[in-house]
Amino acid sequence: MKFTSTTVVLSLLVSMTLFQSAIAQAPATPAVKPASHHPAPHHPAPHHPAPHHPAPHHPAPHHPAKKHHRRVAAVPKPVVSKHHKPAHKP
Repeated sequence: MKFTSTTVVLSLLVSMTLFQSAIAQAPATPAVKPASHHPAPHHPAPHHPAPHHPAPHHPAPHHPAKKHHRRVAAVPKPVVSKHHKPAHKP
């Protein structure tokens, strides 16, 4: 029972897709009388709160990976430079 940000985003995408298909079908019938459908432009308004989906969760997992790489790269460098010094003498 994991409710990750991916689950939330996916469910939101499904909701938006269903919403769009409903909007696409809606104008097909009422196109005959556009005058009485003046109040219709009001229901795209609830669609606005959707963009608040948790996107900031994505960059977070990238931080621990960078720290690990820095440590590994720092260890072999001094070992190589020590071997080079005595090799130049003879």
